[in-house]
Amino acid sequence: MADAADHLAYSRTNNAMIDEDHAHCAELLMRCRMAEESALLGLLDELAAHFEAHFAREEALMQETGFPPMPIHKTEHRRVLAWTANIADAARDGDIARLRTFLTVDAPRWFADHAATMDMATANWAAARQR
Repeated sequence: MADAADHLAYSRTNNAMIDEDHAHCAELLMRCRMAEESALLGLLDELAAHFEAHFAREEALMQETGFPPMPIHKTEHRRVLAWTANIADAARDGDIARLRTFLTVDAPRWFADHAATMDMATANWAAARQR
């Protein structure tokens, strides 16, 4: 999906919990686009905390509904958390360009793809099981 200048495009899943988390993530990523360099590391820390909580809620939903590909989805969450930690380490070592690219290009791209694929599948499975 193409991003507009004033919002981040991503797929809605029709799962209230997931969509609320996604709206918060999109808002954080939009703040990153307009942030001063001095604010970027704090925003990354905020995004990392969001990811931790968001992923925990999704994983609880997957567990509760017996989502068969949960191990794959959970592994992707762990990969993104490690990626985020690696970016934080690089930024603390002075690589602000890498941090800005992560927050304004890489993370938004990952988020849109993940929402449209893994999270959509999770939401659809949960909806079918929670009727």
